[in-house]
Amino acid sequence: MDFEVGRIEIGAGEAASEILLAATSVGLATCPVTEPLEIAEIRADIADEVLDNRAYPQIILRLGWPMPDAPELPLSPRRSIEDGRVRHNS
Repeated sequence: MDFEVGRIEIGAGEAASEILLAATSVGLATCPVTEPLEIAEIRADIADEVLDNRAYPQIILRLGWPMPDAPELPLSPRRSIEDGRVRHNS
């Protein structure tokens, strides 16, 4: 992978993370959508028609207020610290 491309993709991931966290903190529902960007023609159309060829789309984010009567989603399961530790056998 080209260094510049990798740096841009990491930056896009960091920006998406910040947006998702900020949206969640104010109660917005979020949904990342990447499938359309996997098709080169659609990605090019978005770059051209939406971004005026000034940027290369990395992710599409849907943001919105959840329905007032929508049930709260369960928290994502987390592994314990013990499960995440790497053990080295000497």
